Amino acid sequence: MKGKKTGGRKKGTPNKTPTEVKEMLNALFADNIDTIKADFAALSSRDRLAFCAKILPYIVPREVERLEVAQIVEQPLFGDFDDDQLDGDDQ
Repeated sequence: MKGKKTGGRKKGTPNKTPTEVKEMLNALFADNIDTIKADFAALSSRDRLAFCAKILPYIVPREVERLEVAQIVEQPLFGDFDDDQLDGDDQ
């Protein structure tokens, strides 16, 4: 059947591999936190800042610009036309 999904995971089923990888990475970092802290402390201030800049997007989500309701000005879909213009009666 072309174009129709017939197999695979059911909707809403999480990917197994990323979950396993995340768990393994969490365990790796948790088991080696003292070494990671020591390595971080041994870095130059420039390298510490570079490290923080690289890892920050994974810790704190980027803030997207949010428009307040007052900033959104409703625009008419079509210009202001009178009944004659809408009926096609150009005089």
